[in-house]
Amino acid sequence: MIAFYLSNYQQDKEIKRVKESIRNQCIKEIDKFQFEMGAAPSLYDSIYHTFINAEKNLEQPEIPFRNISFNYNEGIWNLAIDKNVFDPELTISIGELLSTIQILKKYSERHHEFNKLILLPDLDKEPSAFYDPVTKRLRKKHQWYSKNINTLKFTFEKLIYQCADLKEKLKQS
Repeated sequence: MIAFYLSNYQQDKEIKRVKESIRNQCIKEIDKFQFEMGAAPSLYDSIYHTFINAEKNLEQPEIPFRNISFNYNEGIWNLAIDKNVFDPELTISIGELLSTIQILKKYSERHHEFNKLILLPDLDKEPSAFYDPVTKRLRKKHQWYSKNINTLKFTFEKLIYQCADLKEKLKQS
């Protein structure tokens, strides 16, 4: 009988050790991700305002071509979800974080493709390629750019908030 309780105690202790290890790995992933993504909202805010100012002055906009890469260990998150390591509320928060990352990846990829297909061919042209001289407004062909930049900025801000919130929840679990 004592052997049974000792075995259960050792199993419980091992389960707690594994859960603690996964929790610590998740926190490290968030730290790494926050470090890599921390400057993105201000970068996109700067790009947005540069583009808007060029639009106001009917100038050739400066378009930085950079694609944000997303380096994160999806395996540790999937392991935490698949093995029910955390309580349901925390698991839902992890799922929401992963969902936001996927949305951001799609937005970023789409934005990069639009840059290559729509903006790049016009960059060596006069500002009138971007603006209608009569209305002094951005041509329809290029109106998507400022909206996309703003969407990327706000999605990065949401992601950074989710990371901070999830990290706090993980520390308390």
